[in-house]
Amino acid sequence: MEAAEPACDPVPVPVPALTLVGHRVRPVTLATEQVIPVPGPLERLRRGSVVSIEGAPGSGVTSLTLSLLAAVTSTREWVAAVEAEGSHGTLSAAAAVEAGVALDRLAVVRGVSTQRWANVVAALLEGVTLTVADLPLGVKPADARRLTTRARERGAILVVLGSWPDRVAVRLRAEGGPWRFVGGRLATWSRAVEIEGRGRPVRRVAVA
Repeated sequence: MEAAEPACDPVPVPVPALTLVGHRVRPVTLATEQVIPVPGPLERLRRGSVVSIEGAPGSGVTSLTLSLLAAVTSTREWVAAVEAEGSHGTLSAAAAVEAGVALDRLAVVRGVSTQRWANVVAALLEGVTLTVADLPLGVKPADARRLTTRARERGAILVVLGSWPDRVAVRLRAEGGPWRFVGGRLATWSRAVEIEGRGRPVRRVAVA
């Protein structure tokens, strides 16, 4: 059985309780505020949408994900992270704190199997403003469509880490560049994010 836990002090919660949590948690931001401003290349998140983040390990996917979680918790909204079975758990508490995520507004569900993944994400979309989820292998297109619909109906935001088998509002691709050396010492690491949205040309933005 998977367990939901706050990132700072793990306290297991049975997965069936996620639905109850979803119904009890209510957004603090007014429902009329359909857009949540976020720093960085994306600039804003629209409620009811699905965003995918893709990129090779070390390309900056984790940093980009944490920046979105931090932006949403700064508005006193609830966020959640779903880690697939076999995941290495890259969203650590230390990294989240450093990125500015409010840990008392973050829940993490670890070790979610492919068979349970869609149900766990659907339960969180019932009441959590932003759900970030590792995309396991074998997710069915029908489940993806169901979750896209659930996010839209609930006014929630689903951020999937991987190639989503359904339509997305925005697709982000993190691109880590080479390390740069100055005077024989490691100095900076260049990064960029490719952004693709519906009806908009693809753009590439450098990230500090």
